[in-house]
Amino acid sequence: MKIERLLLILGWLIVVSSCSTIKPEAPAENYPEFSVKPPLSVINVPFELDIRKLETMFNNEFRGAIYSDTSFTNNGNDNLKLTAYKRENIRFSLNGNELSYRVPLLVMIKYKYSVGAFGFSVTDVKEASGSVVLKFKTKLSINRDWTITSYTVSDGYEWISTPSVKVGSVSIPLPVISDVLLESNLGMINREIDASIKSSIDLKKLAGEAWRGIQQPIGISADPPLWLLVTPQEASTVPIQGTGNMLRQLMGVRVAAELYYGAKPDQEVNPVLPPLKVTSRMDDGFRVSLLTDLPFADINEIARKQLAGYTFTEGRYKLKIEDLSLYGNGEQLVVAAQVSGSINGTIYLAGTPWFDKSTSTLKIRDLDFDLKTKNALIKSASWLLRGTIASQISEKCTFPAGDLIEQARLQLHNFLSTGYRYEYITISGSLNNIDIDRIAITRSSVKILVTFSGKLSLGLSEE
Repeated sequence: MKIERLLLILGWLIVVSSCSTIKPEAPAENYPEFSVKPPLSVINVPFELDIRKLETMFNNEFRGAIYSDTSFTNNGNDNLKLTAYKRENIRFSLNGNELSYRVPLLVMIKYKYSVGAFGFSVTDVKEASGSVVLKFKTKLSINRDWTITSYTVSDGYEWISTPSVKVGSVSIPLPVISDVLLESNLGMINREIDASIKSSIDLKKLAGEAWRGIQQPIGISADPPLWLLVTPQEASTVPIQGTGNMLRQLMGVRVAAELYYGAKPDQEVNPVLPPLKVTSRMDDGFRVSLLTDLPFADINEIARKQLAGYTFTEGRYKLKIEDLSLYGNGEQLVVAAQVSGSINGTIYLAGTPWFDKSTSTLKIRDLDFDLKTKNALIKSASWLLRGTIASQISEKCTFPAGDLIEQARLQLHNFLSTGYRYEYITISGSLNNIDIDRIAITRSSVKILVTFSGKLSLGLSEE
């Protein structure tokens, strides 16, 4: 009887000694200040100008008599009266930033001459006509104030039919006329070209409308409610380039682009168009960020469903999780687990949150016992440190966070691939990759900053 009572006492002592209570100090809640700076990217804004449009405008302005000399005594008493008319429409061609064109003219000439013999002098006036083509080249450049400058130079001339005056049996050619025409008309033609270019390419007006237009929140989808918000920072372009009949220009607007979930976001429009930067090359990658929230209320509910009531076994030791919750400690997530069994109390583990793209879930990497919990376990339950409980908790602490991300990716892909027209702006593009730029822990949630990358173009229309 005494032996049985002794064994009972020893068994009770073993149970009591093995079921120790642990009360380590909890890691402090710590939430660094959180701010989001969306990655900057470039929206390509290509536009084209059909040179035939410029031709039409130029020919409408440049018509009738383009030169008229009504005096025989000017130009060093040259004895010439001269009127030149545009013979047919002027045609342009474009190579790089250089516009080449020919101005076909019909020249009407009156030439006064005197013939003397035997002390007598006879003055007469002869008329003649001819066809000449004046050739010009105009270089185009784009300026920081969004204007286009033209610089025109002569490229020579070509007589189609050379005028000559026949006096008696002698024909007198008058090729000097071409020099007179070139010198007197170069300035005027330059002004007409410049005026036509400014009238047909109001780049500042187009860019200003685009600059203001892209700042309006754009609805990507109604379900889920997603909005694209673009904040432009600066604009740049490459030197003017063109071939044949088309002038093609590419502008790049550097923007911060964000996707918003929920109600239409407020956006204060900055109407001021910045100076244009002219550069040799531009990036063409587009990045748009999406900030998703995983509230701690949802995290804790999921964690309890996964782990509350779960029992871990290590040899002859058992540990049951009665309850648990998660919170933030700087850049780490802390798991506070209330346990019973071989030990009683609360244990604390900490690890780094990360997003697993293959499963679209938020997980905790390198989850391990907090230092103060480790110190307490060394004294009362060192067996727990040698076990796999930390890795098992880590495996079960997975939180689905990819539904909204996947829906946003799909909706943005559809939006860009089908194209979108808003007033005078057409948006199109493609998506290539998804990256997780940042995971931040705030007091109320874990925030995941997702970046979709690809290409985006914004077309402009004057209609």
